[in-house]
Amino acid sequence: MILTEILKNEEERRIHESRQAFISDLRTNQIEYERRAVKAREEGREEGLIEAAKKFIAGGMDTKTVCEMLGISESDLT
Repeated sequence: MILTEILKNEEERRIHESRQAFISDLRTNQIEYERRAVKAREEGREEGLIEAAKKFIAGGMDTKTVCEMLGISESDLT
C-alpha cells in the first residue's frame, strides 16, 4: 500500500501528518466559522425585530400586541 510505504519513511510520514493536521484545522475552522455566522444572523434578526417593535410602538400600537406578533418579550425592548 502507498500509505504504508509513506509511513516507513520518516520525512514522508511527517509530511503526511502535517497535511492531515492542516486538513483537520481547516475543518475545525470551517465549523467554527459556520457556528459564528449562524449566531450573527440570529443576533441580527433579533435586533431587527426589536427595532421594528419600537417603531410600531412609537406609531401607537400596543406594546403587548406588538411583542406577541413579533415573538419577542417586552423586556427585550429596554
